[in-house]
Amino acid sequence: MLKRPEMAAGFARSIDILAPANRRHVFGLGPSGAMADYASLQFDRIGLPSSALSVSGIALADRLLWFGKDDAVLMIAYAPFYREVEVVLDQARQHDVPVVLISDNLGLLVSDKVAEILQVPLRICAHPSPR
Repeated sequence: MLKRPEMAAGFARSIDILAPANRRHVFGLGPSGAMADYASLQFDRIGLPSSALSVSGIALADRLLWFGKDDAVLMIAYAPFYREVEVVLDQARQHDVPVVLISDNLGLLVSDKVAEILQVPLRICAHPSPR
């Protein structure tokens, strides 16, 4: 996927958004939540302050209070269009925080609310079935 010219260009734009941010907020729920936790940890390890938005309900609302000036969001979200996705996008817009979306199917629904979309099929992470 990363070898495709359009993906490489989108990836470069995503780095330009995420790298200079004061803080990166990495969103994901369920299996994507585990990836959000891990990505946040890796950002922190290389000196890029980050927080994981991998919870829902009031816990997510509490973490959204951390949004600040010059922050950015890395959102890992696949269908269905969860309420939490909408809430994070709304909060990001209110705080002028750019969002980089990793998804295979939500891009068309939220293209006006995100700064960059990386089209990554959910099945790319799946192991091939045994034959």
